[in-house]
Amino acid sequence: MKRSMRTIQNRKKTEAGFTLIETIIAVFVFTVGVLAAASMQISSINGNSTAQSLTQGANVAANQVENLRPLDYMTDADLTEGAHGPIQNGNYTITYNVQRDAIVRNTMRVDVTVNWLERGTPKNLNLVYIKQDII
Repeated sequence: MKRSMRTIQNRKKTEAGFTLIETIIAVFVFTVGVLAAASMQISSINGNSTAQSLTQGANVAANQVENLRPLDYMTDADLTEGAHGPIQNGNYTITYNVQRDAIVRNTMRVDVTVNWLERGTPKNLNLVYIKQDII
């Protein structure tokens, strides 16, 4: 009987479980890991938002160039030398500048600039297009 009591007492000492300190430390480590993962998610969402607005700005600039491409080189008012705009397209403001014979004779350089606000910060994108007078 004495022997079985000792075995039970020894078993209780080895199966004591977690102490309160160990549990608090485990919860703290888990919390730090969850907060780090949440921070990465927020950074990822912000990065995706920035990439989306930049892609949309590039599409707006490309669409403006596509609108200017078929216009007559010599007679169209939208291709006169100098600054044009601003043109509002949703959250995006488009301006463009035309320079004739800027690079080579019978060519024009069209600098398209798109501006927008992203979370209160002004952003812009520039696109340069060279149009030539096909004879």
